[in-house]
Amino acid sequence: FIIELQIEQPTVPTLSYFVPDRGTIDVEVGDPGQASLSGETLPADIVVNSQWGTLIERLDRNGESVWRYQQPTQSRSVDYHNGEVFYTTNKEVQVLNGATGVLDRRMQLPSDTGDVLFANVLEDHTILVGRQRVDGSYSVDQVTSTGELIQSWFYGEVFAPRWADRVGDRLVVADTFNHRVIMLHIATAERVDIPVYFPNDVRLVEDRILITEEHADRVWWYDIQTEMRELVISGPGERSNLSLSLNEIIALAQSPS
Repeated sequence: FIIELQIEQPTVPTLSYFVPDRGTIDVEVGDPGQASLSGETLPADIVVNSQWGTLIERLDRNGESVWRYQQPTQSRSVDYHNGEVFYTTNKEVQVLNGATGVLDRRMQLPSDTGDVLFANVLEDHTILVGRQRVDGSYSVDQVTSTGELIQSWFYGEVFAPRWADRVGDRLVVADTFNHRVIMLHIATAERVDIPVYFPNDVRLVEDRILITEEHADRVWWYDIQTEMRELVISGPGERSNLSLSLNEIIALAQSPS
């Protein structure tokens, strides 16, 4: 399926990329009020938010809005679990009723929380959160369904986690601005850093990681056992070439051919 957005002005398709103090370059901005669905219907309703925006919306299988929730502050992520929508705002996680879009409850995190980057609800109902502490350091933490800290990783390391996922003893983190996906074997502390251009989302499915490479405009599988990569979807041109090195992708993004 494809969700189309009305683009404000025509542009030449290029890879977008982030520059400190300048923001995202070469991004195409659409009007979400004019979104339409073409092709097959969605397999299920979806909940979306505009990153760094204030709007969370549930769309039905035909792409029609079921409800919209306008929050007072910006949100970076949204997750749907067992009929509830979890999103982050300032120092807490808030939970909406998935059927109505009404705010149900707020979840307070440990007192040293300065900001919350994401919240991913796991199958055991615990939650992975990316936190910026009040001292400026970042960490990926696992907390209970009421916000109490269970375990913490990477505290004090210079990184910028946008998402993390855990299955069993394996933890993966999208370290967006360091251009890598971190894979950690928790029991042994064995770690592998996978070079990825602006990874924005990671999902563990058995022995594979589904990676969204934001500014390379593509989604692909990484096989943990074989290190093979399999493309799911990409933008046009060289975006589909998974054999390119990280440096080649960066060069392509900044000087697209």
